[in-house]
Amino acid sequence: MDVVPKDSCLIFCPTRKNCESVALLMTRVLFRSLVEHKAVEKGKLQLALEAEGTLCPILSKTIKYGVAYHHSGLTNEERKLIEDGYRDGTLSLICCTSTLAAGVNLPAKRVILRSPYVGNEFLNLSRYKQMVGRAGRAGMGEVGESIVLCKPLEIPKLRILLTSKMDDCLSSLHIEEDRGLNNLLLSSVMLSLASNRDELHKLVSMSLLGIQSSRLNTDVREIVDKAIVSLIKARPLKVKEIDDNGSAASIIMQSQFIDETTLEPKSKKSKQSIILTRKSRLELSTLGKAAMKGSIDLQTAYYLHEDLKSAQRHLILTNDLHVLFLVTPYDVANQIKPVGSVFYEVIMSSPSSVMDVSRVLGFTETVIIKLREGIMPKNISSRVFHRFYVTLMLHELQKGASIYHVAEKYHVTRGITQNLLSSTAAFASSVVRFCQEIPEFWAFIDFLKSFSKKITAGPVEELEILMELPAVKIGRARQLYDAGFKNLQAIASTSPTILQKHLKYASRKTVDHIIAAANLLLMEKIENLKDEYAEMMECLQASQFQ
Repeated sequence: MDVVPKDSCLIFCPTRKNCESVALLMTRVLFRSLVEHKAVEKGKLQLALEAEGTLCPILSKTIKYGVAYHHSGLTNEERKLIEDGYRDGTLSLICCTSTLAAGVNLPAKRVILRSPYVGNEFLNLSRYKQMVGRAGRAGMGEVGESIVLCKPLEIPKLRILLTSKMDDCLSSLHIEEDRGLNNLLLSSVMLSLASNRDELHKLVSMSLLGIQSSRLNTDVREIVDKAIVSLIKARPLKVKEIDDNGSAASIIMQSQFIDETTLEPKSKKSKQSIILTRKSRLELSTLGKAAMKGSIDLQTAYYLHEDLKSAQRHLILTNDLHVLFLVTPYDVANQIKPVGSVFYEVIMSSPSSVMDVSRVLGFTETVIIKLREGIMPKNISSRVFHRFYVTLMLHELQKGASIYHVAEKYHVTRGITQNLLSSTAAFASSVVRFCQEIPEFWAFIDFLKSFSKKITAGPVEELEILMELPAVKIGRARQLYDAGFKNLQAIASTSPTILQKHLKYASRKTVDHIIAAANLLLMEKIENLKDEYAEMMECLQASQFQ
């Protein structure tokens, strides 16, 4: 109470659940008099949050005290409203995770760390500085203070942390292979930056990993050689050998390669071996090129190839569900833990067309019952189960179900649920580029192109043009459409005052930005039409002279 409500305070918590619990706890220990402070502004903030959808029960209790929580489980709109409320003094206390320290500029007079841990990891100095650096920021407050709460056993570790030097920036290129070194090697070969082993050695030696090799105690040449071997064995990379006649023969290497000066392989255990010299030419296989063009990591590329091959034999188009499954992002599916009882209820209460897709993917009635009981059948991949669970969520969102309804029904946070459609639309574009490089998948290209646009627009295709505008997501696009602003011309020709009346709780700055963007988009379309007209006139004049 010596800080709020006159000044502001941030409480960093180790987990999202802890943020919500602490925010609720604050309403029980803070004075009731805080309810009267900026009561009108708090009411407006609460209405604005309700306008975005169903208001979280915890926020409905905490906001009147000037308290809120902030973590990745919130929707983008909720986070923005809470941040704005904190900046203008409507909120004086936010319970947040460490993500707020790195991504959002929210200064405070006092910063409290409830634990020296982030999740299960002990704080490092850079993360600690990020958090406490919010207190008393230059130009935003005269003084600031930070408090760390810890157990007696954690004090020695905390002392070491506070007296240690700042964390070094070290290369991790060789640690995350698929997203690091392997990706660099494949991209370099695809872009013709390097075409043989020597050139790849030289390229990596000029990276941060090469510069820090002695410090990291790593042999860059050995690391690159091992990566080349693994890529050739895994098939995204090929060795292109030139025979005496000059004709090229592509060979997939299945064993270790040797130095140019060595005449015998280093290992004789493998069934087949070829000699890869420093000058042997490398190129991408079809799968490797498809993965790089689609910006898809190798492991995901293998899974996607397998799923597309299966869909070639059993693609169901009676509804969008099977196509949605093909473009459901693998990384998002890995973040979500399916609930067997929810999965059972959704499938069993859905139309028969949903059950048809379910059976094709291996989810028969027997399997679904086992999953409800928490038993994972041996013939079902957990990867497919996770992915199909997310596909069912996407199916409901695409049909117009609210983010809040879907998040609650499937036991997933609102933040992840909100980003599902945009992540899926982006991944659908990646799948299209992937298919363009593999001739056998030609049939998927056209319908996946149009399907990615359909995902973005949702159930109302007319919203697609409105969602090109900045700060206009599907919810705001619906507001504009329902208010009669069905195209860019209508928005560009209206006044900020009129538009603000229809966009509840949108600031004047946001409204001005939307109108300006509508005008710019229209001007761009006019210029494109002028260019098309000029080209057509040139063609007509040329044909007349002939």
